[in-house]
Amino acid sequence: MANAVVHWELSSHDAERLHRFYTCLFDWRIEKQSFMDYRAVFTGGKRGIDGGMMDVEDSTPPYVTFYVSVEDLRASLSKAESMGAKTVIPPTPIPNVGTFAQITDPEGHLIGLIEPPPDWDEQAGSQAREERDGNPVVHWEIGTANAKRLHGFYTALFDWQVDTNNPHGYGVVHTGATDGIDGGIFQTGNGTPNYLTFYVQVDDVRAALSKAQSLGATTVGAVTPVPGVGTVAHFADPDGHLVSVIQDEVIEVEPA
Repeated sequence: MANAVVHWELSSHDAERLHRFYTCLFDWRIEKQSFMDYRAVFTGGKRGIDGGMMDVEDSTPPYVTFYVSVEDLRASLSKAESMGAKTVIPPTPIPNVGTFAQITDPEGHLIGLIEPPPDWDEQAGSQAREERDGNPVVHWEIGTANAKRLHGFYTALFDWQVDTNNPHGYGVVHTGATDGIDGGIFQTGNGTPNYLTFYVQVDDVRAALSKAQSLGATTVGAVTPVPGVGTVAHFADPDGHLVSVIQDEVIEVEPA
C-alpha cells in the first residue's frame, strides 16, 4: 500500500469566518458534518484532493496540515516516534471514515495519519470527485531549515521518494500512490520559520491574490515565476494560515 496524501485540514477559532472566506475566494462547497464541529470541503475539479475545516479551542493555535493514508496506524506511529516524531493526538476512530492520529515531525510540523476502514475502496468508488470546474488543492509543501533531515524522515517512514535534481534544489516528493497528491520539502533560510502550506490551482494568481486581499487576507512574499512549473504566490488567510496559489503559465514579473 502506497502512503498517499489524501486530505488537507485547516483549524480555526472561527471556522464560520473561514467558511465564508474560502467559499467566496475559490467557490468551494463546504458542508457541516455531524462530528467534531467539522466542515468537509469539496474543491471541485478532477485533480487534487478535498479537505476540511474545524473549530479548535482558543488555547490551540490555528494550524494547516495534511493526512497520509497508512495501512497500520499504530505501527506507523511507533516507527515515526522511533525517528524523532511525537504523537500529538493518539489513534482516534471516526465512524465511516477511519482512525486518525496526528504527529509532529522531527522539525515540528504537524502531520495527520489516517487508517481507512476495510471497505474504504468501495466507499471511495461511490464518492467520486465532483465533475465541475473548481480550484483544486494540487500540491503540499513543507518549509524547514533542515530539509535533508526531513528527506530522510519521510523516505524512511512512508517510502516516499525525494528528488532534488532540479535547478532550485527543491525536494520534489513522489508518494508513489495513484491517488492523492505529491508535494515538496523546501529548504528555508535567513531565519524563515518552519511552515506547512498547500497549493490551490487557479487561472490567474494575481487575480486570486487581489480577491483574497479584498476578503481580509494578507499577501506573503512576491508573485514568483518558476520555469517548468508555473507561477506561484502566497497569502495568509484571516486566521493566519499560509496558503499558496499556482497557475500553470509562467508570467512575466517586474524585478523588485
